[in-house]
Amino acid sequence: MDVRSSNRLMLLLVCIVCAFALSCDSHERLAGTYEAQVPETSTQYGSYIELHEGGAGLWVSGDHEVEFKWEARNGELRLNTKGGGVLVGRVNEGLIKIKLPGDRVMDFKKQE
Repeated sequence: MDVRSSNRLMLLLVCIVCAFALSCDSHERLAGTYEAQVPETSTQYGSYIELHEGGAGLWVSGDHEVEFKWEARNGELRLNTKGGGVLVGRVNEGLIKIKLPGDRVMDFKKQE
């Protein structure tokens, strides 16, 4: 292997390590329980989502639970359900705004 190929391989390895480190950081930073910010009279009152460090998650609403995988990039949170659905949200200082079907948005606040 010549020097040029060796440099390219080293650069590729550094990029992979950096990408992995950044994704781990976002998982650790965002992991936690987020409670829905809705009025007590709402059918969604008491709903919450759990984001686990490994990228797994759970959305609980009443007696219903939906498991999902999640990833965060550039302030965007993507929830991928096992059934193939995808919900997209925005993350901003402990608050997640998730866009729901029908042009609705639901806010979740991180619990300490």
